[in-house]
Amino acid sequence: MLLRILTLLVLLPLPALAATYTFNTSGGTVVSGSPSICSGAWSRSGATFTCNGTLTTAANDVLTVSTATNIEVVAQAVSLTATTAGAGDRAINLRASSNQFSAGNSVVNGTVTANTGSISLSGGRVSGLVLSGCCTVTTNGTDLLGGARSNSSGISITGGTIQGDFFAANNSATFTGVDMLSGSVSG
Repeated sequence: MLLRILTLLVLLPLPALAATYTFNTSGGTVVSGSPSICSGAWSRSGATFTCNGTLTTAANDVLTVSTATNIEVVAQAVSLTATTAGAGDRAINLRASSNQFSAGNSVVNGTVTANTGSISLSGGRVSGLVLSGCCTVTTNGTDLLGGARSNSSGISITGGTIQGDFFAANNSATFTGVDMLSGSVSG
């Protein structure tokens, strides 16, 4: 009986462990941490780190910077799962260059940008501007502390504490159940 129980325990899947990924502003290793969160390869030019694929994180992952400086992380698409990115003196500005940006319960100490895709955020917090160059910005229960902007579509903000400037270029700006501390709405 004990052998059966031990066999069953061995066969149970183990939960994924959270990892810390460090964006190194100097040296040969561009991004430290395993497994890779980039489906392609990393490159670095100054304070800009580029993944030539999709950036995908797992629950409780942490993205940090090796030195007290702000950086930009660019990937074709970005998908964060309960991740903390950046800190007060080490902001990480995240940008999806050719696809959508999504995050479930993530904290981004920096900006969130999607050049040619929509932005969908659920829970968590973003300290900087949330910007889509083309598409809808949709949030649900996300604290937006630096405003949100859609340069050619609308915004839909449900729940959360918000502040800053909110702009919807061609469609409605919808706010439901938010606590707006300060800022403006235009379009």
